[in-house]
Amino acid sequence: MSHDIIGKAFTYTKDGFLGEWKRWILLLILVFIQAITFYLVPVFNGYLLRVAGSNDSAPDVNQWVKLFIDGWKVLIVELIYMLPVIILAVVFGFLALVPELMVIASGGTPNVQILLGMVLSLAIIFLVSIIITLFLFMGIIRLGQTGKLGEAFNFGAINKAISSGVGWLGYIGYCILLWIIIVIYGIVIGLLNVIPIVGLILALIITPLVAVFSTSCIRNIYTAGNQ
Repeated sequence: MSHDIIGKAFTYTKDGFLGEWKRWILLLILVFIQAITFYLVPVFNGYLLRVAGSNDSAPDVNQWVKLFIDGWKVLIVELIYMLPVIILAVVFGFLALVPELMVIASGGTPNVQILLGMVLSLAIIFLVSIIITLFLFMGIIRLGQTGKLGEAFNFGAINKAISSGVGWLGYIGYCILLWIIIVIYGIVIGLLNVIPIVGLILALIITPLVAVFSTSCIRNIYTAGNQ
């Protein structure tokens, strides 16, 4: 992994918000609005899409109507990408869970084969979810880079960007590394929750920056294949 994906994302986030208190406060306002409206006003998602389409510096928090529209674009893309997972879950749930419930309701003992089928179904759904999520991340970045909703589903271009950049193994490796970083962050925040209010306040203040950092990481992976 010769590309400084993580380092560039850290610098991007640090330079974009440390010392830029107005931008940071506005970012927190975006998160607050999106949270209290239960994602009906997804302006924070819209800002993350703006991050996905940016270059070397964090964008300003402005053009709120555009943030709202872009936020809904992100939600639409996420929903479409996750449709196969939802369909699989419904189908497998019906085929595996319903017969098991019927056996239990009739006073019989659970069928081991049905239980194994349920486990296999969950494994398949999990694997499909991982694959789709990998494309989803890049699809959102491509949407941010091009501004075209349809380009979020340009699988050929997404595959080319990954293959000609860090490669699929590199991409998966960076995603695992990013996941580890987020888990460590979560553990630290959890430990700080021992101190009343402190952990909660830090989580509310820093978590949006973690989201920006994560988006910047994925963007760097995408752009590594387009340089």
